[in-house]
Amino acid sequence: RAGWRELWPRTICVMGLLTVFAVRPSYADEVITEPEQADSPVSQAVIEGESLHPHVTAGGTQPQPMSAFTQDQWSGDSQLWWLGARPGDKLTLELDVFQAIESVELSLTRARDYAIVQIELDGHPLGAPIDLYNTQVVTTGLLSFATPELKAGKHELSFAILGANPQAVKSYLFGLDFIRFRG
Repeated sequence: RAGWRELWPRTICVMGLLTVFAVRPSYADEVITEPEQADSPVSQAVIEGESLHPHVTAGGTQPQPMSAFTQDQWSGDSQLWWLGARPGDKLTLELDVFQAIESVELSLTRARDYAIVQIELDGHPLGAPIDLYNTQVVTTGLLSFATPELKAGKHELSFAILGANPQAVKSYLFGLDFIRFRG
């Protein structure tokens, strides 16, 4: 009997009570499935930002250890750090969704040299732009965005640099702690 690895050798599947989504291995090194919540019939798939290999229109990405920043805590004490971006640039993740997803949750980093970003799903804005400026290095906390019944299939989750807060150092940095999908 063939297992899922033989059936889909180039896909990482997140399994729980239902299959939630898949990320191509070139885009993620590690996908963690959290235990099911007592009040939820669907598992929650968490993707650590630092494990991702997104497409960027400018600059580059790398994991950044965050344990030295004691004002807040990052999942896995690390983040995906995007450097060298300017307004108009975009970081994009390709997702293969196997079931309807009701929301995308994520945590970003805020600091004095971080950008204002617009999160997009398939080219459509998820909420208002987010100003990542802060005088301390901290997370945004959990951000949650409804995805009007995101259907199965291929999708793109993007982060577009719009600019920077007038008080910010104009480095246009971006940090992604984690992404979680809820069905």
